[in-house]
Formats: sequence, structure tokens, C-alpha cells
Amino acid sequence: MDEDDSEIDTLLGIFATQVFNSTESVIDKDTTYPEYRLVEELDVMRKIVSKIPGFDRNSDFSETIHQKAKALMVEHFEATLDLSANGFRLLELNSKMHTLEFVANFYSLTDHNLPVR
Repeated sequence: MDEDDSEIDTLLGIFATQVFNSTESVIDKDTTYPEYRLVEELDVMRKIVSKIPGFDRNSDFSETIHQKAKALMVEHFEATLDLSANGFRLLELNSKMHTLEFVANFYSLTDHNLPVR
């Protein structure tokens, strides 16, 4: 295994950990926070995701990674199926944030240019 493969493995591990931790966090918030707090969290997450540096967020690669991450969330956390509407939106934004971070890091590790919108 060369150094690039090791870095990509590390990147994948970090991404998986972030996705699973944020899924657990959203499930907990959805069951314990009052609705107004979920709305506040959504507002904060929207601002964070909108400030992620611009590249084509909807590239085939980004979208495929995002969809796979969401499928894993549902597969490993059955409670995602019981989320409120705002809980689901929060989960979606968390997944999107971690996916965009992963994709940007992946492209930088593999010396590929980010697809620009």
C-alpha cells in the first residue's frame, strides 16, 4: 500500500466516523430538543454548508458519495426512519457538510481539480 492509499483510507475512516457520530447526534437532538432548538440548529447548519468553498456540489461524484452516506445512515441507524421533518433536514445537512468536506479532501489528496460549477 502506498502513501496515497493510506491517506485515502484515513480520509475514509474520518468521513465514516463523522457521518456516524453526526447521525447519532441528530437522532439524540431530535428526541430531546424542543422544536425551536432544532430550527436553530438547522439555521446554523445551513449557514455552515453555504460557506463551504465553492465547487460543483452536485457533481456525480459528490452526489454518489452523499447518497451512499445516507443509505449507510439508514442501514445502521434504524431510528433515522423515525426522525421528525426538521430532524431529517438536520441529518441531510450534516451528511452534506461531511460529504463536501470529504470530496474536497479527496480531490486534494489525489491531485485532481475540483469540478467547478
